[in-house]
Amino acid sequence: MSKRSVVSAAATCGTVLALLASVLAAQEHSYTPADIENGSKLYQSSCAGCHGTTGDSVPGIDLGRGPFRHATSDTEVAAIIRSGIPGTTMPPSGFSDAQAGTIVAYLRSMAA
Repeated sequence: MSKRSVVSAAATCGTVLALLASVLAAQEHSYTPADIENGSKLYQSSCAGCHGTTGDSVPGIDLGRGPFRHATSDTEVAAIIRSGIPGTTMPPSGFSDAQAGTIVAYLRSMAA
């Protein structure tokens, strides 16, 4: 087997494993690929400006890895997305419960 074939096979395996991990993380939290995709779009358009595209632009906060300082459950994270955090620069949003839930789905998929 040539070096190029080995590298190509390794890259393909890595991609498959990353996708599998993302799907498994979504299943663990009952998130669908559509939830994650919708959450990604909302995050990129409304959250990435402050938090960065990978969730680590605010010092001391890494949304892609957690844990979160002010929330432990997905429901609590969604509530923070909707209500903001008083006394901080995290403002409330106009997101519905469902929209906030898809952002949580996206954040959870980032950790996978």
